[in-house]
Amino acid sequence: MTSRLIDKLTMSTCLATGALYGAMINPAVAITTHVVNDPQGTPFIQLRFFDVGDGDFDVNNQSTWNITDIYKNQIINATGYWSEIIKLVPGENPAIINVGTNTADWGAAASSPNATMQNGSPTTVQAALTNQYYTNLTNGAHGYIVVANKVGTEDWSQAPYTPSHIALTAETSLGTVLIHEIGHALGIAANAFSFFDDDNGVQIAGFGGGFDAWSTHLRDDNDNAARPNQWINCNGCWLPPAAIADAFDVRKDQAYFTGAHVSEVLNGAMKGLPMRVATDYGPYDSPLFGHIELKNSLMSHQLYRNYSTLMEAELAALQDIGYTIDRRNFYGHSVYGNGLTIINNNPYFGRNAEGTAYINNTYNTATLGLGLHVYGSHNTITQNADLLSVGSGGGGIRVDGAANNLIVAPDVRVHANGANGRGIMFAYGKDHTLTHRGDVQAMGENGIAVSFDFGHNSRGDGTGYRGSYILELDDRVEDQRAAITEELNGPLVSSFDLTGRVAGNKAAIFMSENALVGQINVMQGASIFGDIISDYYQTNEDGHLRLTELSFGLKADAQGNSTGTADTDFRLAYGGNIKGKNISLHLDGGTTLLTGNHQVFDVGVAQTAMLSGQGIYQIDAAQQFRNSGILNPSVAGTAITIDGNYAQSATGTLQLAFNDQSDISSLIVNGSAGLNGTISFAPDRGYYLCNPYGLLEEPTYVFRCNSNQSNFACAGTYR
Repeated sequence: MTSRLIDKLTMSTCLATGALYGAMINPAVAITTHVVNDPQGTPFIQLRFFDVGDGDFDVNNQSTWNITDIYKNQIINATGYWSEIIKLVPGENPAIINVGTNTADWGAAASSPNATMQNGSPTTVQAALTNQYYTNLTNGAHGYIVVANKVGTEDWSQAPYTPSHIALTAETSLGTVLIHEIGHALGIAANAFSFFDDDNGVQIAGFGGGFDAWSTHLRDDNDNAARPNQWINCNGCWLPPAAIADAFDVRKDQAYFTGAHVSEVLNGAMKGLPMRVATDYGPYDSPLFGHIELKNSLMSHQLYRNYSTLMEAELAALQDIGYTIDRRNFYGHSVYGNGLTIINNNPYFGRNAEGTAYINNTYNTATLGLGLHVYGSHNTITQNADLLSVGSGGGGIRVDGAANNLIVAPDVRVHANGANGRGIMFAYGKDHTLTHRGDVQAMGENGIAVSFDFGHNSRGDGTGYRGSYILELDDRVEDQRAAITEELNGPLVSSFDLTGRVAGNKAAIFMSENALVGQINVMQGASIFGDIISDYYQTNEDGHLRLTELSFGLKADAQGNSTGTADTDFRLAYGGNIKGKNISLHLDGGTTLLTGNHQVFDVGVAQTAMLSGQGIYQIDAAQQFRNSGILNPSVAGTAITIDGNYAQSATGTLQLAFNDQSDISSLIVNGSAGLNGTISFAPDRGYYLCNPYGLLEEPTYVFRCNSNQSNFACAGTYR
């Protein structure tokens, strides 16, 4: 049996390496092409789209359906993503990639053969982009992309590709998937193979000859480097007894990719980028050691992924295999470690023309650029330098992991002013905290200043969906339910203390349908421009709605954290809307002026607080607007309208405003009203004619009133 297996292994190896070479053919005239340029306008990749009848786009592969313009644009956008990241070395460019279709349910794939049979060879696509030698083309191209008509049982999303750090739709975006797949053609792939030997009923895995650049950076469970023509010893794999001692040993499934750039980014947090034999799909990945298994990574083969771009450590791996990438153009800093206390003085600005340094106080224009990424858990990080982005989909800070404490220091700017930008993003985990004392804004189209949002699954929600107390699992990973539940069984952020500025085009503060925030404390010094939105609406085991407590007027300590006590000196005017059926709105101290329209769970005005302004408050039908302090419809001639029930306690005051035009403010309650306490009247500034003798004629006094209190404080003259 051994000799037969060795023969089959040899044949498999030859097939794997023999596929690196193919005959060049002339493209059919019907093939449409599109050249994607880099930011300098230099041709980067030429895409050749093959329709039905256009011939082979790859060896013995022809398109079975015509790709639509929507899908073509998504493929072009994905290619454009890479054209911005990789610095082109002119000479052999553009790389040519054939694009074909297949009738199947596996989504999409991309590949490129090794440029040569020499060890450390790049892929042919990489050789063309970096001006290295390659042998020849396959079907007239350096590589190929193939798109199946289905992703599992679902169709591809019809929405245009939108740069974003998190997936925005429940459907699978071909553009996002192709970022992953083109990564393989660029070189994220090993010369490793795995197949099942039907004759002998065993799994065989090994490395072929013509060792590629990626494979030279692989290490096994015991930190030993991979080698050409080496057997792989994995769980369930057969190999000759004589080869065991010298095999690539991954029986613990702890292989990893290492290199100088990766080590720099990881900074000791792990040995390298995790590689796996087994995946969520089954016991043997395909292609083997071609996926980066950082948690939820776009470049992984996990069934749930909530990244839509590569992390900094993944870009570093591409540097390690020979690409020139200005990594600081896309990431200011990353934290992969756990349990660290860090003052981050690394800024994020625009880059100089050479890509060697930041230009102080300029905005970075990179698509999907990010100032700070927190991958690890249980860290306390103070952001102490400006992060300025204006690129599409760019962000200031993204936080994953669990129980990270993020602090934005006073006067620090975190700006993400590009389209779909997000200033601060909490994107995964539970029990994080945020103390914001600086300036966060996202003023571009759909911009969100502070975002609490797991996003959707980049593979499509059909293979998994997660959020705060939310877990929908694919049956293939049911055995992971308990561990994943523990990651999600709590609010994404337990407390958000705000004494700084937040401003957003779409929202100043946004909580998605899958993200719960426990407590938001708006305290002295805060300013808010834009709506406060919560789409979260989940109940606990007892059927009670999980609430976000939104407080105005608690006192902050010297570090900007809530003391839990009322601040009678608090003052804030906010003109935005508060929209969240799970938001419990509390006025806890001082004076808050609200002039927007609000939909909340309930409202409570504490005895130490005044709520002024105008607008509509929609309250849950079973709850109340409770007033134990002062409710002040403060604009004469306008009203505070409560769509719901109103209850005023014995300590509560309803203070109405009037002016010298005989206008008076009002409280309108569309529900039950229980009125205890006091009703008072406060004049606006103006001129009032008063008759102290009770006469309708002269003599009278002309009063100019300068107080908004119920007791007049007026100066009068006899007339």
